[in-house]
Amino acid sequence: MRNWIYNLILALGIVLSGCSSRENKWNQILTIETERGNATFEVAIADTPEKQKQGLMYIRDLPEGRGMLFVFPTGEVRSFWMKNTYISLDIVFISSGSVIIDIAREARPMDESLITPRGAAQYVLEIGGGLAAKYGIQVGDKIILP
Repeated sequence: MRNWIYNLILALGIVLSGCSSRENKWNQILTIETERGNATFEVAIADTPEKQKQGLMYIRDLPEGRGMLFVFPTGEVRSFWMKNTYISLDIVFISSGSVIIDIAREARPMDESLITPRGAAQYVLEIGGGLAAKYGIQVGDKIILP
């Protein structure tokens, strides 16, 4: 019985330490030049296959000024989904030239349908659902990358 309780406490500690380290990774500033002015987000960078696979899954709250930037080595048509994602997201697809090529607005939580842009994306920005409309973010807007 003691081993079971010890293992449970150890596992809980690992999960909680992972949550606190997640809080510390919002460390890059990304700016989007829109017709309304600049929209700025503090982003975590997903630049490894492990970080990209995890993405924003299991996050239950994403403050308005935060997001995640997926960085890929080349531009390709990339599909995303909302599996294990508890919050609505706007998924912004960005070309290798740092221009928005497509936006999936208010992607539904937990939906496993593929979200595929109209063209090749080297970067993908995930922000809270509805923020692209709120800030006037549109296809053709320029991104200033970290």
